[in-house]
Amino acid sequence: MTSGIFIAALFGSVVDLVDPFIGTAANGHTFPGATVPFGMVQPSPDTGNGDWGHCGGYRYEDEQVLGFSQTHLSGTGRGELGDVLLLPFAGPGTLRSSRHDKSVERAHPGYYTTTLTDASVSVELTASERVAFHRYVYAGEGGRLLVDLQHGITSVRSLIPSQILEQAVVLRPDGTGLSGSTRRKCNWSDHRYHFALRFDRKWRSAVRLPPDDPAEMGGRYVFDFGLSKGDVLQVKVAFSTTSPRAAERNLESEVPDWDFDRVRRAASSTWESQLGRIAIESDATVATNFYTALYHSCVAPNVISDVGEPPRYSTLSLWDTFRAVHPLFTFIAFERVEDFVNTCLDSYETNGFLLVWGGIWGIDGKSNMIGNHSVQVIAEAYAKGFRGFNVRRAQLAINDSLRRNWPERPKDQWDLLDRFGYYPCDRISRESVSRTLECAHDAASAAAFLRASGGSPNDVAFYGRRAGAWTNVFDRSVGFMRGRRADGSFVKPFDPINARATSVPPRPDYTEGNAWQWSWHVPHDVPALIAAYGGADGFIRRLDELFTTSLPPSAWLGQDVTGLIGQYAHGNEPCHHVPYLYALAGAPEKTRRCVARILRTLYHPAPDGLCGNDDCGQMSAWYVLSALGFYPVDTVTGDYVVGGSLVRSAVLRLPSGREFRIRADPASVPPLILHHADIVAGGSIALPPLSH
Repeated sequence: MTSGIFIAALFGSVVDLVDPFIGTAANGHTFPGATVPFGMVQPSPDTGNGDWGHCGGYRYEDEQVLGFSQTHLSGTGRGELGDVLLLPFAGPGTLRSSRHDKSVERAHPGYYTTTLTDASVSVELTASERVAFHRYVYAGEGGRLLVDLQHGITSVRSLIPSQILEQAVVLRPDGTGLSGSTRRKCNWSDHRYHFALRFDRKWRSAVRLPPDDPAEMGGRYVFDFGLSKGDVLQVKVAFSTTSPRAAERNLESEVPDWDFDRVRRAASSTWESQLGRIAIESDATVATNFYTALYHSCVAPNVISDVGEPPRYSTLSLWDTFRAVHPLFTFIAFERVEDFVNTCLDSYETNGFLLVWGGIWGIDGKSNMIGNHSVQVIAEAYAKGFRGFNVRRAQLAINDSLRRNWPERPKDQWDLLDRFGYYPCDRISRESVSRTLECAHDAASAAAFLRASGGSPNDVAFYGRRAGAWTNVFDRSVGFMRGRRADGSFVKPFDPINARATSVPPRPDYTEGNAWQWSWHVPHDVPALIAAYGGADGFIRRLDELFTTSLPPSAWLGQDVTGLIGQYAHGNEPCHHVPYLYALAGAPEKTRRCVARILRTLYHPAPDGLCGNDDCGQMSAWYVLSALGFYPVDTVTGDYVVGGSLVRSAVLRLPSGREFRIRADPASVPPLILHHADIVAGGSIALPPLSH
């Protein structure tokens, strides 16, 4: 390893370049705890609850720890999970939180440690795929453990007192653990999980605590092990979506012994293998940002099937992740792509429509977001040659999802869309423009898949027509997508910056953004969008305005709209493809300058190093792909728009031993488009370096 340069995976360990604390402050909403790639469990400290800042359960600046729960969302905009919280403590009574020593707090892929100062306990966490493993060393007398089955992470305080709907718990007669089932209602889901918890010591007494509030069902236990100073207690917690016995089988299969260090080494080795599929040469800052981003890209989705079953996943945050995370998976997690597709299709069998937001413990958050982006995941997989799913089943699922109205999906209303050619802002409650744009993109993706897979020509034509719905909300007189009434008139007055709608009655016409940010959302037909602006020159001028138009002090954009450069909002997903539109309009040098600015100013190797919610890896996947030098504007084509390379060189390690090499060369003249088939076939490309 030369001074100041990392040649990761060639001359060193890539896991040592990952900093899990990146994104745990500001708006990142990540967590630092232990997990393995796509694992079911994520044991991690919870330092707060009930507010926007603690959606991941943890904020770096907090001094108090509530305990260590076993499941967490990574980078989302609402709180959820936080199941089975454990808090070890020494001394009499019951402790409900403790300060911790930030000077000894450490995190590493698959491992976390801190010292609880009030509780007088040092804590270590690691994990296998379905089992969380804790090791405590008590620094005081009377070592005990609080097991809190009432705890759960929420970003809406009013839900906390009544979140447990059902609970059944059985304590093992031999005093070595407990198991049970819990049904919990929180922000996004009404879900049920099953667990098995084991101690490596027998308790001396077990006391169930009364609930704090009469509305609570309770479910807090204090176990006294009679421990003395220097004693060690180890705890394993396994989960299942099917039964407590299945959770026990998962535990026995994955972690049959009490060798914490073995499990920790295995977790680190698993991460080394996953992250080592891309090797880069870069400076230290880029290397830390890159491998932490690659790490965060692989924290979710989370497997929810039991050991020995076909892999199925939860937490597919598809509104975010169809854009860059799933394209990234097609060459760094290629063996899982078909399982992700089949997970989306399983939702069709359960609900009648494809997965919308692949929510909590397999329960679809079907009313969370607009559009249905399982369509892109399926269409992209097919376009890139993945065939491990039933194509006929996928065709039926797409047709039913994009044409039938479902009471559970009030954000569809296909009859309105197809009657007017757009969602009239005076006929629906909100988000009329964004819904029109996203459903148009879904339709274009459906048409592409059906055409390629031998679907009905009539269906292909139908979705092709719907794909043009964006033209009905584009107002050429102002050059923006804007709300339109059922009588055909655009809403007035019109403010392209303020996210609060000006329609009467007031309805926000955009999802987490404004007209500046949403007027580029035609990834399936960029040439037509360029033409709508009068050609490349007018299109580029408007793009320039996007990045230079300042935000008035009185404007309101909402808490999701962050990472602003002018009106471009990198902290939220609808803008992520926009810098690459310059290249498609004939100005690749502007794409390179813009991407370089974002990479170098909106990502930092620090807890506040993400400018917005990581959203199950989307912010991070954007960094990985853009640093390598390409990005998928329209994911279902299998094509990437070429930018420039932030790294000096990179090697993508592909199936069957093939490699694709990238090097930065100022003299290079790259193509506009890089085809996925060319990447996975192996080879090399030279790209312009991204300047400072």
